[in-house]
Amino acid sequence: MIRIALIFVLVSLTGMTKAQSSLKKGSYASYGPMTLEDNSVFLEEAFNQGMGVIQYISTFWMKRNGEIDFSFTQEIPITDKKHQFSYTLNYLQRGSNPMSTHGFGDLSLGYRYQVMDENDWIMVIPRLSIILPTGSSVLGFGNGAVGVQGNLAMTKRLSRKVVTHYNLGATEFIKSKYYGSAADGEKVIYKKNLFQKNAGVSFVWHPAPGANLLLEYVALFEQEFQQNGSIEKRMQLIFNPAVRFSMRLGNVQVVPGIGLPLVYDRAWESGGMLVYLSVETNYQ
Repeated sequence: MIRIALIFVLVSLTGMTKAQSSLKKGSYASYGPMTLEDNSVFLEEAFNQGMGVIQYISTFWMKRNGEIDFSFTQEIPITDKKHQFSYTLNYLQRGSNPMSTHGFGDLSLGYRYQVMDENDWIMVIPRLSIILPTGSSVLGFGNGAVGVQGNLAMTKRLSRKVVTHYNLGATEFIKSKYYGSAADGEKVIYKKNLFQKNAGVSFVWHPAPGANLLLEYVALFEQEFQQNGSIEKRMQLIFNPAVRFSMRLGNVQVVPGIGLPLVYDRAWESGGMLVYLSVETNYQ
């Protein structure tokens, strides 16, 4: 937990000591304005909301095995685009009907600080989040423990129509709970720290104003409980081709999208369908 917080502080301090940036050659802004900027699904972009602009993001992932992951995120500027607060609610369904269970997952509260902006050669935003154990660990909807998550989002524009995003992150849960069985079959609650790492990259092409074609690749390196309380490492890969569109309704920008993720967990297989909806309101 401490190491994640220290990394966030160090990266942020680097940005605070940087002088006000002027427009640099090869920077995001040097290629001109773009209609649709917040343009990844699984990855974070290095964009914060400007004052008066609030974004509402919903993702609905219907997996091939009948499971459903729904998340809702609201991004709110604090003072200016350098400082942003967000929260993420999760609602999960596990198992197939009629034997499915569903409920809320853990709640994430996040803070992002813009270290390098659209005038720099690359855009950089670190995020520090606290994860609250609001999901049932008995049903597998949460970890039953407080977690700390750090993520570094970087955005590099390669041309007028091509943008790339990069993520590196880590999450640690303190005394995560797992309901397993002892050697004699008796039910036991195990409590251990769990550490996770993530990395990802996305390539976004703008073939026309207000339209995105994107490819995302995410790698997750997780620790998970086994039935006997031991911890094993698990790697999961996600490859997501997706398309998104932008519609302007007065001061509101609506961005629907759809993805068809492929998931690797010991073998590549279809991950079902992912539906994305972003609503961005400008109250200024």
